[in-house]
Formats: sequence, structure tokens, C-alpha cells
Amino acid sequence: MSSSANIVPTVVKVAKGRVEVVGYYEAVAVPLNIDKRHYTTFSKEIKDAGRQQIEDLMGEFGSKEKVADFLTEQLNMLKSSITTYSKYSSQEILQKLWGKDYMEKTISWFNNISSLLYLKRIKNDEYNGWQIIEEKIITNVKDAGNEFIGRAKNVEELLKMMKKMKATMTA
Repeated sequence: MSSSANIVPTVVKVAKGRVEVVGYYEAVAVPLNIDKRHYTTFSKEIKDAGRQQIEDLMGEFGSKEKVADFLTEQLNMLKSSITTYSKYSSQEILQKLWGKDYMEKTISWFNNISSLLYLKRIKNDEYNGWQIIEEKIITNVKDAGNEFIGRAKNVEELLKMMKKMKATMTA
């Protein structure tokens, strides 16, 4: 991203006593706002569900590699539905997009990321994995005619994320 990028950050507070858990896959975010007191339980449940999902699918697919391929394909379909609908995802946008299937697809998104992290198909980095947000910056970044909308804890993190997103989009 060029140093001339127009950055206009807006700080948005997550409600007191709540956290936003964001599951990233290929720089596409699915956020879920939860009670902060339940975060430890929630994260353990997602971790356990990811492991259980692998075990459950091994009988059908026979190898961890084939399970990872299947889960990647599912995430690619969900990602495509999100990026076709909107440049930015929020719980409200995803609820409109997925309708009555919102919670099922959100849980699938989180479980698949958990499984793929465990299988080492993806790494927990700016593109994939988890982010926990108590206060966030939501901003529009314009660079060479492209507009990106991202979330980060601070402007430096945002610039790093936007650089990687731009590389992904132009690859």
C-alpha cells in the first residue's frame, strides 16, 4: 500500500462487558459479539468442536488432507457469498445475507477455521484465524482507486492488514 493512502480511522467501542470474536479466512471476517464472561468457554467450545469435526469427517473422507480440502471448500463457498454481497461484513450484514441460516453458517465458519488451524492448513495471522476486539478501529482506506474496509486494534495494525489484503486481491 502506498504511503499516500487516505486513512480515516473511526474508533468504535464494543459494548462494556462484551467482546467481538472475529474469525478470519483469507482476510474475510465473520464477527460474533459475545459476553466477555463467556469468552473462555466459547473459545474452548470452538477449539473442541473443530477437533470433533475432524474426527467425525475422517470416517467419510479417510484422511486429514481430504478433510481439510472439504472444509476449505466450504469456507470458500461462504467467503464467496460474503464478498459477492458486501465489501464489509458485520453481524447485521451477515444476518441479512444468511437469514435464518445465519447462526448455522457462523458456527460452521468458526468450526472450520478451528479445524483448519489444527490441521495446519492455515496459520493464525492477518489472513486467517482469530482476533478478539474490545475496542476497534473501522476505517475506509483508499489506495490507487481501490477501497478497503478493515478492522484493527490500531492504525499500524490496520496498515499491515491492508497491505496483505491488497496483495491477496492482486495475486
